[in-house]
Amino acid sequence: MSKPAPAPFLRDPITVPRKELIEHYRAQADRYRQLADRQQRSSVHEGLLDLARQCELMAKTLAGPTPDARTQPELSKDELLLMLSQVVAEEKKAVPAAQPVERPRPPALLESARELSLDEILQKVQRDIAESRPAALRQAL
Repeated sequence: MSKPAPAPFLRDPITVPRKELIEHYRAQADRYRQLADRQQRSSVHEGLLDLARQCELMAKTLAGPTPDARTQPELSKDELLLMLSQVVAEEKKAVPAAQPVERPRPPALLESARELSLDEILQKVQRDIAESRPAALRQAL
């Protein structure tokens, strides 16, 4: 008895074209139906018909559109703006806006907060150099 040729996808499952897989599953479905017709026992007959249905379903699934071919419904600009406004409204409901509290500044920070002019900076640097202060102390003051 000659051995049937192995299914193409069993040789190299990655490179087998989709058409060959579809043909293989349809051939298997036909084979299971023929075997089911020859069976006397009803449980075996039903089992083979079930296998045939599964193979046929695989063939139909593979023959259907690929995931890339399915198109996503496009939304209009108005629909997108409506969705965006709904999301923003829901976020506002979920998180109440906290009012920022103005804290008074300590007096020492108020004096140091003003910007120095270039002349004032230059005088400060010259004074630090004249007093031979280390760089770490210069930065701290």
